[in-house]
Amino acid sequence: YIQEMEPLELAKAVRPFLEAAGLEVNVEALLVVMPPMSVRLKHFPDAIPFLRFLSEEMPLPESAEALTHKKLPLPAAKAAFTEAREMLASIEPFSLETISQRLFAIGEKHADNGKAGPFLGPMRFAVTGQKVSPPLFESVLALGRDPVVQRLDQILLLF
Repeated sequence: YIQEMEPLELAKAVRPFLEAAGLEVNVEALLVVMPPMSVRLKHFPDAIPFLRFLSEEMPLPESAEALTHKKLPLPAAKAAFTEAREMLASIEPFSLETISQRLFAIGEKHADNGKAGPFLGPMRFAVTGQKVSPPLFESVLALGRDPVVQRLDQILLLF
């Protein structure tokens, strides 16, 4: 049933549960994350842990090692996060398509195996501060340019 809901309908259904949990999330941000969330939710309250990062300041990882992968060692991770921060600060248009293309290319460039995955997972964790969240590109777009760049500035201090 949830999977068949339109993004606006799902956002309106989920929002009261988020608000009851003390989370204030604007409808525009919800509309960005609802399409991929529709396949992850069994019940409306299931959205709460996924979307906490949209409303709360999430803790930073304890160390830069938490942002690495066996195919993305520390020096490569630092270079990738630095490049991602610069790109997100200036990219136009700040759209799902552009964000996804550019972050994917950064991941492929810096990972030892030439694939984006070893970077995209740690990047999602860096941006959301959560192990469980909507996909990276939607999360970046929903949070917005300034909050993501500020978060990446904090992340880069760990390296």
